[in-house]
Amino acid sequence: MFSMGSRIIYAISFPKSLSKEVNLMRGLFRSLSVVMVATVLVFSIATTSSADQHATATKRIVARVMPNVSVSAASPNVPEIQTGRFLVLVPFRIDANKQNVQIQICATNLYKADDPSSEFMIPVDDSRQVSVVPANGIEVGDGNNHLPLSRMCSIGDFKGFETVKGEFESSQRGHFSQDVLVDVTYKQGDPELPIGDYSGFVQMKVWIDP
Repeated sequence: MFSMGSRIIYAISFPKSLSKEVNLMRGLFRSLSVVMVATVLVFSIATTSSADQHATATKRIVARVMPNVSVSAASPNVPEIQTGRFLVLVPFRIDANKQNVQIQICATNLYKADDPSSEFMIPVDDSRQVSVVPANGIEVGDGNNHLPLSRMCSIGDFKGFETVKGEFESSQRGHFSQDVLVDVTYKQGDPELPIGDYSGFVQMKVWIDP
């Protein structure tokens, strides 16, 4: 023991035989400390990496179906006539993604040789209503599947008459996809009308509400 002012320091000495063991233990302690620090560091890195391996985001999406309608026509009948009234039957097809549709018909006079400037023609009988009969539907309200002719119309140079609009409802759920038969009445009152083919047009217009 030796004295340095008021501070007392104890010097401990080890035998030489123990010095090697002490040094060895110090080295092991340092190595163990390094291993522990490295282990903690590796564990910290692994934990951070694991947190970034999965993420989720969700967003609501919307698809809007817009109103859509199409109309097509099949071949009409070709009546052989002399004089008097006769019907021309025209089958149409409507495909719409709404249950109710509005229909209007324009029917032209029939002109000889498909020439609208010809003096020979068979007129639409505007005193008769046009029959509009869906295969799986009915006219809405007080209608009876007959639309009255209301005013003149034209398809190209072919003159004729058109009906009022009529609303028709399908018995199919949520859509109108079916055949619609249209009957137009003509009146041939001239017994001296030249023989031949007389032609014109029947047009169906269809609307659906947005």
